[in-house]
Amino acid sequence: MKWELKLNLTSLLLILAGVALFFIVRYRESGLKDEAERWRGNYAAQTATFENYISRVDGILISKDELIQLREKELREVLESDSTQRELVKKYRRLAASIRIETEFIHDTIYAEVPIYIDRDTTLELWHDCFDIDLSLSTGRLSVDLIDIQNEQDIVMGERRTSLFRAEYALDVRNSNQCITTTGMSSFIVVHEKKWWENPLITIPAGVATGILLDRYIQK
Repeated sequence: MKWELKLNLTSLLLILAGVALFFIVRYRESGLKDEAERWRGNYAAQTATFENYISRVDGILISKDELIQLREKELREVLESDSTQRELVKKYRRLAASIRIETEFIHDTIYAEVPIYIDRDTTLELWHDCFDIDLSLSTGRLSVDLIDIQNEQDIVMGERRTSLFRAEYALDVRNSNQCITTTGMSSFIVVHEKKWWENPLITIPAGVATGILLDRYIQK
């Protein structure tokens, strides 16, 4: 049995229409599904609170939270009201993520034996732009009753402009506490490979086959 493939203008248009329809339906279904998943994830992230768990490696407390997914235009609009983040994202041609981490170092009483004589126990409260410390002095002893250090860390990552026609993947970190300095960073960008069914060598023949089948069905 031999296949005879005769294509006239109408058949060719039907094949092209089938290819276009295949991609349109596939793109629309994928887009609607992704958009629905995005909004479900955003709702869950907004209603959830961050949690903590203990690292199995060193026993240190780790904080985790769900991420809110925004399109780049939406993210830039959100950051317009934040002067710090707005300044950071100006350097970026394409944003990947924007993160704000709030930290607070609090330590309870620390005692130290010191060779001093105090007529009367004294309490001192030191307020500084970087920290707050409460001290107590008594004969032979110094007590640090409280150490409180707060910091907000803003992180922006993505594709940053280096010149008019060049860009690089980069990471910017800013600490609100002027006494805290970032001394080193290490970051990785994950490059996702396309699935086999996303290959044009697969999708184009599938579209052509759909057009041919549609043409044969109409001609019956």
